Amino acid sequence: MKLNQRKNELSVNLIIIIFEIITIVCCILPMNLSNIWTGKVDYTVGWRQLTEYDDLAQSILHGHVNIDSDILDPKLETLENPYDWQQRDAAGITLCWDRAYYNGHLYMYYGVIPVLLLFLPYRFLTGNALPCFRATQIFTIFIILGIIALLKKFWKNYFQNVGLSVYLALCASTSAISLWYIISAPGIYCLAIASGICMELWSLNFFIKDHSFSKKLLRDLIIAALPYLIICVLLGLYNYVRFDSPFEFGQSYQLTSADQRNLEGFFASFDAKNFLSQFINILFAPMQRTPVTFSNGMTINYLGFSGIFFEFPVLFLTLLIFVRPINNYLKENKIYSLLITLFFVPIIIIITIILNSPFATERYKCDFLFLIAINTVVLIMCALHLIKSEKLRKTLSIIFILISIFSIIKCILLFLVPNDFNWTFNNPDNLYKILHLFNIK
Repeated sequence: MKLNQRKNELSVNLIIIIFEIITIVCCILPMNLSNIWTGKVDYTVGWRQLTEYDDLAQSILHGHVNIDSDILDPKLETLENPYDWQQRDAAGITLCWDRAYYNGHLYMYYGVIPVLLLFLPYRFLTGNALPCFRATQIFTIFIILGIIALLKKFWKNYFQNVGLSVYLALCASTSAISLWYIISAPGIYCLAIASGICMELWSLNFFIKDHSFSKKLLRDLIIAALPYLIICVLLGLYNYVRFDSPFEFGQSYQLTSADQRNLEGFFASFDAKNFLSQFINILFAPMQRTPVTFSNGMTINYLGFSGIFFEFPVLFLTLLIFVRPINNYLKENKIYSLLITLFFVPIIIIITIILNSPFATERYKCDFLFLIAINTVVLIMCALHLIKSEKLRKTLSIIFILISIFSIIKCILLFLVPNDFNWTFNNPDNLYKILHLFNIK
């Protein structure tokens, strides 16, 4: 009996490994399509956003943290407000965007952790630059592994009545929903997002423990928190060296499309009407249409972006956490606190995005979408597990597999929206070829 159980376990693990490989391949290969983000096409002279992480890696190897290897136009210092892009354009200043400018030096605006983990070792070992999209692919691999490992812990420990096929379908749809935008535009912006998602996922994996609370567990949690404290201290020191403040990460001095210094703090410029409008749009905005013109002169209204619950209706099921039988089961198994936290954290992230950004783009949804997706599929597994009728459970299992397939197809369609220098933005005829292939008009 034990031998058969062990063989079955090995078979399941082998299937999961094969599934992981297929999912990883399906997610990282499309990143090679965007000729702009891969550097095959130089979209704008002097843009150099693809090299910013490597620029810092080279700077660190030379003993400093500024990236003055960029062209630093001396006219920048003569402007009344160098952070106003209109003033920079009027003065004819040649400048790479999305750098931070402070005390006559340029600094990398994005986080330093990807530099230390990937770009610096690669530059040190090979003497060459690690392409930005390759780093995004690396983080994507670990994101997929993290999603599958996290959901497997829930599946194996709490929801044994759920079939393997349902678990795999939910893993696939969660990966697609979490990563579709990053796959579409795997450049510097999404690299920063991917690295953050990767760290959060694996933190969740290491956080989930099978033991009840005890002094030993408290000690283990304190030990586990030490790396975070050390990183916080080091980041504060890094910020102080750059901007004379441990709490300044560069947003105030960013050279971009908006003067970030006009953001007067968390609640200083709060506009209730604007806040509510953006909050509703992020969650519930109806689907928009994107006009696309092909080289043959044909113009179509293709799928556009919308609120997350219209893009992925399955996410409405995150509300299952308030259904009493599910709620009680989660509390009995001591995972309710974790899941209710995962329910509210995205709301906090959305509020933070609205209050600290001049506008919210589709890309910003990546910061919280994966948390909602994970929470939703865990609750779906919980609902299936609690169904006593095997026939009903099988029927609903098939339905959720179909919903997962639908969500993946929706991710593919969103991937094809011409946007953010992606594959179809670079050449809209790529969209025409796909639509023509499936005879979609």
